[in-house]
Amino acid sequence: MKILADENIPLAKQFFSSIGSVTTMPGRDITNKDLKNFDVLIVRSITQVNESLLHDTPIKFVGTATAGIDHIDVKYLKENNIFFTNAHGSNATSVVEYVFYLIYKFAVEHKIRLQNKKLGIIGVGAVGGQLAHKAEKLGFSIFCNDPPRQDKGDEGPWKSLEEIYNCDIISLHTPLNKNGPYKTLHLFNEDNLKKLKDNVFLINASRGAVIDNKALISFLKTHPKVTTSLDVWEDEPLINLDLLDLVYTGTPHIAGYSYDGKVCGTEMIFDQLCKYANIKPNLDVEKLKLPIDNKIIEYDNRNSTLEESLFKIMQSVYNLEEDFQRFYQIKNQTNIAQYFDLLRKTYPIKREFFNFTIKLKKRDSDLENKLQTLNFHIKET
Repeated sequence: MKILADENIPLAKQFFSSIGSVTTMPGRDITNKDLKNFDVLIVRSITQVNESLLHDTPIKFVGTATAGIDHIDVKYLKENNIFFTNAHGSNATSVVEYVFYLIYKFAVEHKIRLQNKKLGIIGVGAVGGQLAHKAEKLGFSIFCNDPPRQDKGDEGPWKSLEEIYNCDIISLHTPLNKNGPYKTLHLFNEDNLKKLKDNVFLINASRGAVIDNKALISFLKTHPKVTTSLDVWEDEPLINLDLLDLVYTGTPHIAGYSYDGKVCGTEMIFDQLCKYANIKPNLDVEKLKLPIDNKIIEYDNRNSTLEESLFKIMQSVYNLEEDFQRFYQIKNQTNIAQYFDLLRKTYPIKREFFNFTIKLKKRDSDLENKLQTLNFHIKET
């Protein structure tokens, strides 16, 4: 079995070399010619997998180590009897932790108490569902919108977009649907953006084109009280620098880039390929993972608000401020697209909260419960 994989898929060679020969290369550079001698293709979101890429190749298995599949022509794969699988939910925890980091950063810097604040979540799948579950336990008032799930009869309660517009914080977690009854392309357009209330915090960690970026530029210029954080952008990797100047924080589509989430994605595709090839997997995944030097974090919570404590502890695990600073250097680059991809390719190791145990200076049951909601462990003082 000959396997071609995106070079940015972690542990790809360690996983897949146990069942075949593995070649890796940059995902954005993969062409039809490259696939002439391969049976299996493993990609991430930057590779457009369609007829143009796959025609007249021996590829019979395509896996994307991502949750999203808008870069995959699923219809073409099905019509040509090419097995397809994705890593649904693998990056959900990473994205949720990224969103909470932003929310608590915003609260601390604006001296806002978050108890009972209205959090609107659009798209309640693996990411949005986990975000809603945890946010409710953290004390937010949750407003969820997901028309496909609502129409299927899934249990709500569901809220209309009009109700979402009135929330204090809005976080987007929809797939990018360009057509059909559940179209999300430019879901937030010139008309809808005007319905947002002042002082709202709008976060997009789904797909860039869910927000009309040109309309967002015009809107933010005339609505300075609206705060926006973007991890995703229209026309990636060639992003609009005018928009970057207007957002609260920006990152290069890395919300789901935790090391643990990416390894989980690799493992999910590996397991599916083993099933497809009728091979029994024989790997100890935990032994393959990078070790963590210091899993215990001590924090002095004696003179901090709840928001400050949660933010500082999250920041001690992984400092997203450094991500923001690296990303803003894109304004000084001659090749924007190349730098955007470089940031993703060389993204530092980020571990999820479950890897860490927090030792507080003072016992605080409310803080401890909230830390456990975020998947941290608590060390008795």
